[in-house]
Amino acid sequence: MNFVELGQIFAQYEAAELNRTVDPSDDMYASGPEWYWSLGRSGVECVLQGLAVTPLSSVGSVLDLACNWGRTGRHLHAAFPDATIWYSDINEQAAEFCAREFSGKSIIASSELTETPLPQLDVMWIGSLFTHLTETKTRTWLAYLAEHLNPHGILVATFHGRRTAEIFKNQFPELVSQTWPVAQESGWGYVPYDSADPEWGFSMNTVVRLAEIATDIPGVRIAGLVEAGWDGNHDVLTLLRI
Repeated sequence: MNFVELGQIFAQYEAAELNRTVDPSDDMYASGPEWYWSLGRSGVECVLQGLAVTPLSSVGSVLDLACNWGRTGRHLHAAFPDATIWYSDINEQAAEFCAREFSGKSIIASSELTETPLPQLDVMWIGSLFTHLTETKTRTWLAYLAEHLNPHGILVATFHGRRTAEIFKNQFPELVSQTWPVAQESGWGYVPYDSADPEWGFSMNTVVRLAEIATDIPGVRIAGLVEAGWDGNHDVLTLLRI
C-alpha cells in the first residue's frame, strides 16, 4: 500500500467521529481511562505501519482478536468504515457489544483458538493476547491465524518485551521478576495466574525469540518487529502472507 493510500486512510480516521460508548463492564477502561484512548489510536497506527509493506491497495476485511469491549475495535472501524470487521473474544457479550456498536460481526472465540472458525482476512489485529500465553501455545496460535490471511494480508500482534519490563517492574514486580529474567536467559518467560489453569498467565519474551518464532511459521514473512511499538509499551510483530 503506497503512502498516498495510507494517507487517505489516516485522514479518514482523523475526520471520523469516534464512537466513545463505553460498556460498564469494560475492565480495560476502568483500569486505565487515562491511557485507554491512546492505546486504541496506537493500535490503528501499528496496523497502518504494517500495511505500508503490503501490495494491497485496499482493506476489505479486518479481525480484532481478543477485542474485549472495543478499546482498539472502535478505532479500527473509524479507519476502515467500509471493511467487514470481525470482533472476536472469549467473552460473548464483549464481542457482541463491539459488533453492535462498531458495525461489524462477532465471533465467539474458543479457549482453544484453533477450534474457532475464522474467515479469510486482509488484516488481523491482536492486542495483548500473546502476552498471556506459553511459547508453545503462541507458536500454535500464530500458525493457525497465519493460515487465515488473504494473500498479502497482515497479522499485527503485541508482546511483552524489555520496555514492558521497565514499565511494569513497579506495578507488577512479582510477575516481572518471575518472567523477565527467564526471558533474558532463554527467550521466553511465563507464569500462570492460577495453577488450575496453567496455560493462561503472564508472559515476557525477547525480540530475538520472537523473530525465531515468526520465521518458523509457514507461508509468512516478518514485515515488522518494533520494540515498544504499541503506545511505547508492547513490542509489535507484523507478519505478511506471501
